[in-house]
Amino acid sequence: MKTITLQEARRRSGLDLLNDGQVFFADYLLGRSGTVAEGQKMMARMYPLHGEIVDAGKRFFASRGFDIYPRGLTVNGAGTCPDFAIFKQNRVTFVECLTAAWASWRTFTRKARLANYGGLVFIVEHPEFADLTNAERKRMIGRLRALSKIHQVYLYHPAKRAMSRLSSLPAS
Repeated sequence: MKTITLQEARRRSGLDLLNDGQVFFADYLLGRSGTVAEGQKMMARMYPLHGEIVDAGKRFFASRGFDIYPRGLTVNGAGTCPDFAIFKQNRVTFVECLTAAWASWRTFTRKARLANYGGLVFIVEHPEFADLTNAERKRMIGRLRALSKIHQVYLYHPAKRAMSRLSSLPAS
């Protein structure tokens, strides 16, 4: 996997980029704060599937010739930091990985702020294999279908450790 540095990502994109160690968050409800990198480490302990999705996404895009910025990368002032970024020449695409529990409109719209600066891809736990009720699964499928009209959406199949385009979802 070819990875690039923050300096290389800045040079290629021409954007004022920050990594997840340079961006701070505060969750007043839960009383947590720190860098996004620290927050991601806390989340990884609570949601190991998220880390699995991130790793699979990096391998997937690297196998398709993308260069990878392997950690959270955002544009200064965007107010959100996705999990990693991929590059083809000078074009940046931000990649957000989500378990089914985090695949909400609130998350999608917050991350969509980055579409003003480059491409945006979502990799989401496949709803057919998530711990959801039938009603929750149908709602999630609807959200993902709507989202896929604007951004690329990939599904992660945990048992197979494989990714596929959204088109593999059955009609709801």
